[in-house]
Order: sequence, then structure tokens, then C-alpha cells
Amino acid sequence: MADGTGRLNGKVVMAAVHEARKGIRCNAALSGMTATDAVRNSLNDELRGMLLHHTPIRCMAAPEESVNVALCFVSDGARFAAD
Repeated sequence: MADGTGRLNGKVVMAAVHEARKGIRCNAALSGMTATDAVRNSLNDELRGMLLHHTPIRCMAAPEESVNVALCFVSDGARFAAD
């Protein structure tokens, strides 16, 4: 998973640099595992613990947290944010 995320982040950075002078912002919200009903219902405690052990903040994102990050990126308040 980390390798795929790293590749995606690299592509986002390249796009951000390439498109910045055109006024186009490129960012990625890479929240990792999100605590949806499907995820909560399909993971037992042992597997959840193993996956979260490899997550830097040791918790899953709530769906609304991912939405809030995306809303921030599209707002004028994030005009200088570039991944």
C-alpha cells in the first residue's frame, strides 16, 4: 500500500509543478483506511490492529474527515497548498 501511495503522491507532485503556472492546483487526500460501515464490518479486531499498526496515526479516518480535506483543497484558503 505504501508503495502505491508513494507513486500516486509523486504523480500529484509532478502535476502540481507542471500545472501551477496555469493556475491549476493539484493535491491528493490520501487518508488511508477509512472507517466506513463496509470496512468496520469486514475487519476483525486482530486484522484491524495489524493494519492500524502500519498507519502513522494509528487510527482510521472518518468519512467526513476525508470530505473536509477535499473541501479545504478546493477552497481559496488552500490557494498556496500544493502537494
